[in-house]
Amino acid sequence: MQIIEYMKHTLLIILLLILSANLKSQSVDTIAKDIKTSVNDSIKKNENTPVSHVEILPEFPGGEEALYKYLSKNIKYPKEASKNNITGKVDMRFLIDSLGNTRMVTVIKSSNPIFEEEATRLIQSLPKWKPGTVDGIPVNVFYRLTIKFSI
Repeated sequence: MQIIEYMKHTLLIILLLILSANLKSQSVDTIAKDIKTSVNDSIKKNENTPVSHVEILPEFPGGEEALYKYLSKNIKYPKEASKNNITGKVDMRFLIDSLGNTRMVTVIKSSNPIFEEEATRLIQSLPKWKPGTVDGIPVNVFYRLTIKFSI
């Protein structure tokens, strides 16, 4: 809901700027600059609100390959699943905040509940990320990741 409210707020600002602009006396560049300033001000005021469209996505230290290495090195296969040769996957959603911290970890979908606790623990153990940005401003961004469990 916060994302929807943020987007409504941003769109309202853009519409008001366009409607109130005197197109004969202002150039398109000036209007674009005003819109960009308003959006940036809105981001700063709503710094705890996740942003759905970013210019630069959050990045795990060392990149995507380093993320997968971290996951494979730190995953602890559940004993019951290992004992019974159970494999599966868990789709996770979590927030990378404007400081690069991992928060609000949730399971979106799971092939077997036996893996959910470990997938959550693994995501919560991630080190700080480089946060996503909009116009160079760090913002909160939701991130999705599938964790596969195979023997």
